[in-house]
Amino acid sequence: MREILKQNKMKNLKQIPILVTLIISLLLFTNCNNDDQSIKEDKLLQISQFKELGEIHNAFLDNTNKKFKIESEEKSLSKAINSINDFNTDYAKNVDYFKENNSQSTNIFNASKYFVISKGFEQYLFKDKEALSKRMTEKDLVTYSSYFDFSATSNRVQLKKTENEGAYNNLLFEAKNNGVIDDFEYKELISLGELIKKNFSGIVGADELRNQLDMMEKRWSNMKYTENSKAGRLTAQTIAIGRASLDFWEENEVFSRENVNGRSQKVLIAPIIANDIAGAVVGGAIGGIKSGSWKGAGEGALIGAVVASTGVIGRLGKWISKLW
Repeated sequence: MREILKQNKMKNLKQIPILVTLIISLLLFTNCNNDDQSIKEDKLLQISQFKELGEIHNAFLDNTNKKFKIESEEKSLSKAINSINDFNTDYAKNVDYFKENNSQSTNIFNASKYFVISKGFEQYLFKDKEALSKRMTEKDLVTYSSYFDFSATSNRVQLKKTENEGAYNNLLFEAKNNGVIDDFEYKELISLGELIKKNFSGIVGADELRNQLDMMEKRWSNMKYTENSKAGRLTAQTIAIGRASLDFWEENEVFSRENVNGRSQKVLIAPIIANDIAGAVVGGAIGGIKSGSWKGAGEGALIGAVVASTGVIGRLGKWISKLW
């Protein structure tokens, strides 16, 4: 009897390592499954995910071009700017993308409304305050700078001005410091800014801009940003809005013919598209910094592009230019 008990005890002892091995294997299998699941859930970001921003951007332009009524007797630049801003914010209330936080989009529209001054916007982006002041009265400069210098108020971005630089580079620097973009995006968007400068002058055309966006997408894709990444979105949003802008202006029949000097409309519309893309970059930076969210950055990019391009839409652009 004792011998039988001894044999059973030995048999049980031999089974313990097997049981331990099975338990460890089960735990490892479960952990691997969890890791696989997290990998599956952490999907790569795609530019196509931001296509909606470009479509909404074009819808805004189409609506403004067709329905905005210009007050030809209006002589005040500030009142003209406010009337355009009110028109856009009213339209935004019926756009699903903005319905989640309508007050935030209204705040970004109010902050970006001076982007509609096309020539002033260009100077704000790439020139210092002294250069800007040469084109404005002291009164208008105070109004313009109250936003563009980002003075210390509760609802504006703190901007540390860099000597002899405009707001474009400074805002991207602040966006990087605030985690809105990473080092890769900072370098890419700074490089894009150099091309935007040339587009404003009309030296290079829309094809160069499209090629630049295509190359940016390839480099961006190589970074393999995921939905859980802390960066990557502002560049993707800019690319999506920039392509939509190119499509809008190239498809618009008013830009389908050659001008008297023989320059193609793809060259002539380059400064218009430069406004859109620059508006997306700085608007996205502002929206991201102010809101602390990617949705805020997306709204900022969309609104910045809409307002900046509104200032160059045919009859509206001429109206604002006359008042400027």
